[in-house]
Order: sequence, then C-alpha cells, then structure tokens
Amino acid sequence: MNLNVSKIKSEVISGVKKGSTGKVVRWSGAAVGTASAVILSTAVANSWNPVGWGLAIVGIGLGIFSWFWGDDTKRFNRQKAKMKTRMFNNLEKMQRKNKGALKTWFYNDITHGLKKKITQDLYYQVGLFQKLLREYSEVADKIDALSEKENIELIKRLLELQHSNGYDTDNIYKVARVQGVLTKILIENPLFNDTKSSKNFIKIYGERIIEIKKGSDRIKFLLDALNVESTEVVNVFFSDKDKKFVVKVEKSIAGKIYGHLWSNVRTAEKIIKNKIQIEVV
Repeated sequence: MNLNVSKIKSEVISGVKKGSTGKVVRWSGAAVGTASAVILSTAVANSWNPVGWGLAIVGIGLGIFSWFWGDDTKRFNRQKAKMKTRMFNNLEKMQRKNKGALKTWFYNDITHGLKKKITQDLYYQVGLFQKLLREYSEVADKIDALSEKENIELIKRLLELQHSNGYDTDNIYKVARVQGVLTKILIENPLFNDTKSSKNFIKIYGERIIEIKKGSDRIKFLLDALNVESTEVVNVFFSDKDKKFVVKVEKSIAGKIYGHLWSNVRTAEKIIKNKIQIEVV
C-alpha cells in the first residue's frame, strides 16, 4: 500500500524536531543571553563609540531570537498530534479504498469468475456425457437390431426344422426377447394353426412365446403387447407431455404386468417402440 512516505517525510523534516533543534536553540539562547549581557554592558560603556551601538543592537537581537525559540516542547507535541491525525486519516482513506478494491476483485475473480469457470467446466462435462450417451445409445440400437435379426432367423430356422411347410415365416415383423425367459413376436397372421403345434415348438425353443397381432388401435396394441385384457387395468392413456404410455393397475395384478425381471414390460416397450409407465393404485 502506498502510504505517501515522501509526504510524511517532508512533513517530519519541515517540522520542529524535539531533541535536536530545540536543544540547539535552548543552548544557543543561553549562550546568546550571556553574550548579549556582556555585549550590552560593553555597548553602554562605549556608547560614544559607533561600534558599541552596533554591539548593543546585536546583543538585543540575539536575546529576542533566544526568547522566540525558547522551549519547543509544546510546539513539537502540537506538530506531532497534527502528523498523527494526518497519518490516521490517510490510512483510513486508503483502508476504505483498498477494501472496495478487494471486494471488487473478490467478486470479479472469485465469486463471479470462479462460478463462471465452474459453470463452463460443468457444461463442458455435461456435453461430453451427452455425446457419450448418444454414442452408447447408437451402439445399443445397433446391437438390438442385430439381436432381433438373429432371433428372427432363429425362429424361422426352428420352424423349418419342425415342419418343412405350413408356416408363414415371412410375416414376422419384430421379435422382442429376454433370453431364457420370454419372447414376443409381432406378426400379421398367426404362426401356429393349433395349440398343439404351438406347445411343441415352445418345448423345442425353451422359452415362453407370445404372438402379438399388429393393429391400428394404439391402446389395444399396448394391452396386447403387455398380454393383458382391458378389464384387468384401471386406466390406460398416452401422455403427450412425457411421450409414454401410463398404465394404472391394482396391486393384485401388478406382478403379472411386470413379469419376471420386468421382462413383460421390457419386451412390450420394444414391440410398441414406446416407454411404458406402470402405476399401482
């Protein structure tokens, strides 16, 4: 901090210094007083002589000078008090100034600056995560597409091995599968002509199979995908805000709706290509 040292120094130098000037003046005053007494007596004795009058004038002048300076203690204390007050005012003024500058710096560089830096870094990290999620989503979609294709080919091959003809395998539109648990097949026409052939195929296949007929009614299509009747649910609707189906069911039927490891809901979502929210009421 700039304490205006040069200004204070000049004030000290220009002021009266106790212990130096005062001592000189006092000793000089004492010497001058003695000298002036001698000179004055000499001047009176030699009043006829012009030199005597000159000595008298010098003696009087020195005496006045000694009286004028005298003891400077009070004068020094007053000067010291003034300097102290000035220094205090200067320091207080600089304190207010630096306090304001410090607040401004703290807000710009710490409060606002750090917040801005953290926000920028956070947005950058969020952007990276979003990009990563999009890439993972694309990879997951590709894996699902390949898995679905393989599952369709598997079902077709097993049907061909069971019977050489009699099955319309070309009308399989989509397959949603939780391996070892459940498989749902989206078809236009039924794959099996009777219950016996269906059971035989399921025995070979090793998983439960549900055939879902493609239709234009969204609610019926959803209920078919969940393998439930309309009388088994309390309410069902599509939320335009959340872009998903909401199915409200009683607790007694919730287990059937969810399925083992949520397999019923997961496969239904893949069939209808929409999210499904189950609410137990």
